[in-house]
Formats: sequence, structure tokens, C-alpha cells
Amino acid sequence: MNTSPFIDLHFHSDCSDDAEGTVTQYVKRASELGMSHIGFTNHLEYLNKETGKCEVFFDRDVKRHLKTKKEIEETGKDYPDIKIAFGLEIENKWEYLDEIKAIIKEVEPDYTIASIHMIGENNISAPKGIPYLEATAEDIVYNSYFDEMER
Repeated sequence: MNTSPFIDLHFHSDCSDDAEGTVTQYVKRASELGMSHIGFTNHLEYLNKETGKCEVFFDRDVKRHLKTKKEIEETGKDYPDIKIAFGLEIENKWEYLDEIKAIIKEVEPDYTIASIHMIGENNISAPKGIPYLEATAEDIVYNSYFDEMER
């Protein structure tokens, strides 16, 4: 196995609504770059483009994440020099907490990461969140962000 310290454990594949490449495409490129590890942490939830809200639906989300897990396993056979991990990025969607726990139990990721993209109804990681960030005092944004982390 490659022992390069060059790793990235926060990749999204076409399983997430904000990426287009397949697991195989990203792993091929990571191998070309000499990476030793790559981790796919697709968003557990999925953006409903009609409503602009991230939603969690057990059957749909289990199906798409298990598909990615299988793609990782299959791709790993062709790239034995790189360790490929299966993770999930979990948004602060507290109203879906029971579904999130059930999905994690069902798909058994190697690891999970937490993310905060929303402060209230404001997506602070997207261009549409810029007006909120520009109109709100910096200390209020930071305090709101860390309040959300503590939840």
C-alpha cells in the first residue's frame, strides 16, 4: 500500500447533490496523484431542489448510500494501493435525528463527520447565504454557529 501522507477524507461523489464525479473517477485521480487514502463522506441528507431544503428519507437515503458503499468496495479491487473509506457527512437536521441514527445503523459507515451549513433558515455555505452573512454582525454569526454545534 502507498504510504504517502497525502490523504483526503472529505470527498463527495455523485451520490451527493453537490458533486458530479463517480467514486471510481475520484479514486483513479487520487491514485494518479499518489494519495494513500481517500474517504467519501457524501451528505446523508439530500437537497430537495424544488423547496431548497435538505431532507432525510430512510429508504431513499439508505439505498443511495449502500450503492456508494458497494461502488467503493468494487473500486477498491482495482486500486489496492489506496485505502478507500466510506463515511457520511451529517448536517444539523435535528428534526430528522431518529432517521439519521437509523440510516447510520443500516449503512454502517467507517466514520461520520458533522457539518453545519444552516443557521436557522440561512444556508451559510451557499451563495444565497451571503446576504445574511453581510447583514449580520460577525459575533452574532459566530455565536449562532457555535450555538448550533452545541445542540
